[in-house]
Amino acid sequence: MNRLPAISLFLVTASMEAYVFNEEKSLTQF
Repeated sequence: MNRLPAISLFLVTASMEAYVFNEEKSLTQF
C-alpha cells in the first residue's frame, strides 16, 4: 500500500485548514 497519496492529501487538508484559520483570524481582528 502506497502511503504517498494519503500523506499528500493530509498535507493539502492541513494547509487548507490553516489558510481558513488565518482568514477567519484576520477577519475577526476588525
